[in-house]
Amino acid sequence: MEDVQYSEIQRRLRDTARMQSRIVGAGRTGLFCESPAFAAAAYGKACGDAGKRLRDMFGYEHFRPLQKDVVSCVMLGRDTLAVMPDGGGKSLCYQLAALLLGGMTVVISPFREFLENSVVRLRSRLGPAGVEVVCLHARLSVEDYGEGCHKLEDACMCGKGAMLYLPPEALREQRVRHLLSRLHEQIRLFVINEAHCVSRWGNDFRPDYLGICHVRRNFPKASFLALTGSATGAVRQDIIRCLRLERPEVLLSGCDGPVKAPDA
Repeated sequence: MEDVQYSEIQRRLRDTARMQSRIVGAGRTGLFCESPAFAAAAYGKACGDAGKRLRDMFGYEHFRPLQKDVVSCVMLGRDTLAVMPDGGGKSLCYQLAALLLGGMTVVISPFREFLENSVVRLRSRLGPAGVEVVCLHARLSVEDYGEGCHKLEDACMCGKGAMLYLPPEALREQRVRHLLSRLHEQIRLFVINEAHCVSRWGNDFRPDYLGICHVRRNFPKASFLALTGSATGAVRQDIIRCLRLERPEVLLSGCDGPVKAPDA
């Protein structure tokens, strides 16, 4: 489906950037500018950069439904919950946002195979752009774990982009907490994949996901992007509550394109 210039959601975000000098969630990393006119111009530039990176780095001419809206919300520093079907391109949303934001993006997913496969693919795709991609989990040797940490710290110290993939249980580990604490100034975005796992109302509740709320408290300047393939209204509200999303954009992929959730 060919991408349109502005969806209803993108138009609203663009107007928000034009009319306000600082967006809701002040202090977070995003397109926050003192001048409203400059904020609107920066938003327009980010949308253009997103299209260019989409073509150059990922090989796609057009966004799939909802992808551009999700990236736009993240670029404006908004907490976002996006419900997109499997195969709808959820991963591209945060991979592209990570390129545009710079700094470090932390991706939390319950599936180790997904984590490892994502890292292999992204290293070949984003490596030429100077983005370091690392996966840390308990099954790594001490040497491999330490090497991954050093790569992340070196990339952040040199001003390069970085992506860290973690399983949710890793957030309980002291070494992971220390790593995130050392790099807290560089962390721009937390991505919670399979976000329905945080809800007791869902079929795939995972207690480890409840620990993510502590991350929210420790990194108030970072934006949160929660992604899931399906979620009822009750599950969406539970995700927002459990992850402590602040005035989030709730985006649903409908049959005719993106729509804003009525219970957002």
